[in-house]
Formats: sequence, C-alpha cells, structure tokens
Amino acid sequence: MFSKNKVLLFTDTAEVRYVDGTAIDKIACELIKNEKDIVPVVRYVRDKKKNCFNKSIDVSIFEVLPLFTHFRFYAAALHGMDILDGLKSDYNLHLDFVPSIKGIVRAIVFWTNYLRKIKPERIYVNCYYDSLKMAMTYAAKTMGIKVIEFQHGVLSHQHFAYNAFAKIVPNPYPDYLLSFGDNFKNMVSQAIYEPESIKVVGSYYLDLVKSRLEINKKLFKEKYGMEKRTIITVASQVTIDKRLMEFYMRFAKSHKDFFVIFVPRFSEPHHSVSLPENFVIETELDIYQCMQNASIVSTGYSTCCLEALALGKPVLCVDIDNLSVQGLKDFLVPETTLRMCNEDTDPIGIIEELAKISEESIICEGNKYFATGHNILLQKALEEIIGEKKC
Repeated sequence: MFSKNKVLLFTDTAEVRYVDGTAIDKIACELIKNEKDIVPVVRYVRDKKKNCFNKSIDVSIFEVLPLFTHFRFYAAALHGMDILDGLKSDYNLHLDFVPSIKGIVRAIVFWTNYLRKIKPERIYVNCYYDSLKMAMTYAAKTMGIKVIEFQHGVLSHQHFAYNAFAKIVPNPYPDYLLSFGDNFKNMVSQAIYEPESIKVVGSYYLDLVKSRLEINKKLFKEKYGMEKRTIITVASQVTIDKRLMEFYMRFAKSHKDFFVIFVPRFSEPHHSVSLPENFVIETELDIYQCMQNASIVSTGYSTCCLEALALGKPVLCVDIDNLSVQGLKDFLVPETTLRMCNEDTDPIGIIEELAKISEESIICEGNKYFATGHNILLQKALEEIIGEKKC
C-alpha cells in the first residue's frame, strides 16, 4: 500500500471472468500482463473470493482512511454557494450541501497526502465517476500524475458522466479515456474529454471470445446440444432481474419452438421456481459463450446489447421502467440490428424480423462500437500517452 513509484489500477470483481479455470480482468487483462509494477486496488462486488490478483488492496480502506484526515475547513470561505442556494430555491430542495463539500475537500486532502507519499507513475481506473476516484483524480492532476480511464460500459449522449455542456477548470476528470470504438468516442462530450484524449483500443475480452469460437461452440454443444429450436440468450441485470426473468418465462410458455437461456449476474432467491421446459438459468457457462451460440441476444440496457452485435447476433432490448430508452436512446434506431419491446408485449414479431438479418451486416454494425486488435491498439495508445512502449 505504501510502495513507491508503482502503477495503480482501480478495478472491481464485476470484471472478473474465468478462462480455462483462470480468473482474469476482462477490461484490463492486457495492461495487467505488461505493466510490471502494477498495484491493483479492487472493489469487491458481492463475492470476496472472486479476484484475479495474488495481491491487491481492498478499495474500502480508501473509503475509511479519509475520515481520519484532519484539516481546517471554513464554510464561509466557499465560493459559489449562491449558485447552490439558487438551485435549492428553484427546485424546492431541502439539502445542506456543506457536509458533502466538506467530505469532498477532506478526500482531496487525503489523496494529496497519500499520492505525495507513494509517488505513483500513473493511475488507471475502470470507472472514474464516484466520489472516491474523482477526489483522487483531482489530487493526481494537481501533482502532474496521469490518470487514464478504461471504458467499462455503454457511453452515450445520455450518460451523465460523459455529457456536459461546459468545462470545469480545474476538473476531476481523468486525462485520457481508452475507448472500445469510434462510435463511443464520438458520443463523449468535449467538456469531459477532448477528442485527442480519447484513444480507441477495442476490447480485450471480445477479441479473446472471437478467437475461441470453436472451443466455446464445443463447450456449449456438450451442455445443450444443437437443437433446431431458436436459442435466445438473455443477459440479465441486477436491477431488473426478476421482471426480465418473468417476461421470458411467459414468452417460453407461449412459444415452445424457442429455447431461452437466462444468464443472471448473481444467483437470486427468486431463481428457485418451477421453470418451463424450454427455459434454463445458466450459471456455469460465461454470458459471452452463451451469446456466441445464440440466435438472438436479449437484455435490458447492458453493454452486452452492443457486444452481441460485434459477435454477429441481433439484439432485443426489453424496456423495463424506461431504462432501455434512457440508457440506449442513441442506439435504438428503427430498422437496425438492435430493437426494443415493452415489458407488457409479446415480442415474437420483432424476434422473427431480427432472425432474418444477415450475420455480416450485424458484425459490420458491431465493429463501429468495438475495434478489433486490442493488444496492438493498446500498445499504440500507451506509447502516445506515456511516451514509452509498455505492451
């Protein structure tokens, strides 16, 4: 934790995947293999045992340590409080902003002291927009330490963390963004990242999945065979898991010629119910293996909806609580390979239309979001950012 002149990587166990029994970080694996002095800082999502590092720092310690940081804080010295007071009045908000501002300042003071002590060469983050990492980024930038963000999910004009109309100076944003592809790059506000600060590097894990097509097909066939029924792989999400499951259970009961493979993020109590004979809950095969062997992929608003396109699979998004519309508005264009249906409708008509689209045209659409050749693109990007060959 106090090693000097290392490279910090902030990641989380949601990115962990298992390949031939070995745990890897699907976002930063190529970087991890080549940065020799990397120190992982890990946020554990539910499972403390799910980790791909022999040694790492639990991010929760950085949520506690700032609480013991002593500093002088004068609320009367704050500038711009009249703006906050105006917002409170305009929107009838009953909030006291001062404690939150004090917490932010406390975190910046902590990170300034800590980074000054360990002097990291650079810092990588897989998601910049939480209070811990934004305070860290702000402190790092004042000290000339480069902060580099890996894209970890869908970026769009609707995403609050990448949509701004004016620059903040100084700001808490990373110096660079390593993006999956050109379409994502073009959706990021220039007030957050200047275009030259966004480097397209593709996706390590998508490249890996594509290279293992025959292996994945064999594993899938051993478990499910290759029945003539149309396979729908459902990439579920925690926020809508129960309702998405219920939606596809109703669909499976009504359409026996389809086979639904429901892949949850985590095992939940509501999974222990009686299922239709053409509906399974998959907890062993990876979601990407299941998508790769499906006829159609479905989700709510997961990144899988665009990753599936890169694998040549058409996608149906089930809109629950308007989340698909809010998160995927930029991508839900009529007559494309990505369609949407409402939770209370039967999607059979849309599914039949999607099944007619050629795999080649789907892959062409997916490649706009995910560049190929991650290892080469990452090497080029880091040479431009760091000024030295790293991969």
